[in-house]
Amino acid sequence: MNRQRTISSAILALSAALALTPAGAQDTATEMEPTSDRKQVVLYGEPVDRVYAPNIHSWQAIDSQRLVLYVTAFRPYLVTLNRKVNALNWEHRIAIDNRTSHIDARFDRVFVDGFPYRIERIEKLSRETARTLLGRGRDKDEDAPGEAGEEAEQESLPEPEQEGS
Repeated sequence: MNRQRTISSAILALSAALALTPAGAQDTATEMEPTSDRKQVVLYGEPVDRVYAPNIHSWQAIDSQRLVLYVTAFRPYLVTLNRKVNALNWEHRIAIDNRTSHIDARFDRVFVDGFPYRIERIEKLSRETARTLLGRGRDKDEDAPGEAGEEAEQESLPEPEQEGS
């Protein structure tokens, strides 16, 4: 009899505690856990650990933490730095601290305005993806030599007139 009273009291206390808990408080905590504990990584290309780059052709910032690095005119890589760099969008020059002819993710650094930023991730991009990330469509003057060819000439010619109109 005493045991039944203890169980009944425990159930009553648990019911009272649940009634006092705001509705949905448990759901909110569950929804927030994944975003606060983990960073979601979006990949735009194939992740690589090392890039052969004896010379850098060019580079352009995407935002304050990522830049597209052209090892040659036709080989773009997305470089993500370990933290945001406020001056990256306005900087005209960067330096890459690499001891060999390779750039290594998680090891080498990019210097912006004299401050080092570690390279967190490198992704090999297609030229189309690089253009999209940089916010440029496929313009004729961006095409490789010979790609625009006859199409550019044909577009500049006037259309033939229709006979009998």
